[in-house]
Amino acid sequence: MPSIFNTSQFHGLCAIAFAGLGLFFPTLATADPDKVKYELQERCGLHANQRFKEDYGNGITNTKDGQLISNFRNHYNSHLNKCFILMQTTGVNHKQTATGTISTTKIESLFDLNDNNEYGEFNKVDAQILSCYVQDTQCSNYAEWQALIKPFLDQ
Repeated sequence: MPSIFNTSQFHGLCAIAFAGLGLFFPTLATADPDKVKYELQERCGLHANQRFKEDYGNGITNTKDGQLISNFRNHYNSHLNKCFILMQTTGVNHKQTATGTISTTKIESLFDLNDNNEYGEFNKVDAQILSCYVQDTQCSNYAEWQALIKPFLDQ
């Protein structure tokens, strides 16, 4: 069967057709990696803000004995492809302890927002650390805690 196009005409038409597909189907084109990363960071921030408001409202909770002040920090970790949130709460008990001091509590928890997995926790009441760990690694002070969570929140 004779062809109505010669080989060079056919290749030229194919090139035009494929170029035209890029105009009609832009998703076929490769996305800008910086734009994708920015969109993931933005989505992570929106998700973290929503989660914080659901769990902590405006961040201030008054109790009969004192007050809790909460805030958060979020980060999209592109190496792990995960959205992390660090929930931070400081509590002040207005009732004096037996020694006449006011008790304070500091709690920080690191979560993967998408999987809802806790990666670690730092919990301190006054000078006593009740828990300090990130995954399977224990820590004994706040500086160690910060060093352990740094790779999740800075990459």
